[in-house]
Amino acid sequence: MEYTIYNESLVHYALRNEKGYVIFDHGHYGFGFDMTKIDFFPSIDKAKQFIEETKNTKGYENLQIRKVKVIDMGEANEI
Repeated sequence: MEYTIYNESLVHYALRNEKGYVIFDHGHYGFGFDMTKIDFFPSIDKAKQFIEETKNTKGYENLQIRKVKVIDMGEANEI
């Protein structure tokens, strides 16, 4: 399978600490590793704003901003 990564690939930002990624599930924030529930931020400024808003909330300590790129993995085989 051919893999191609383009510089212009879409970039999102996610927040993570030792508990996992910040997720948004059923209207509530939490932590987990389910990639389909991660709360992606469209800009680094929005991620920083979330950190600032939750800095005094227990459990939201040590959040790190992680860059997530969406890439084209190549041709998909049809079933």
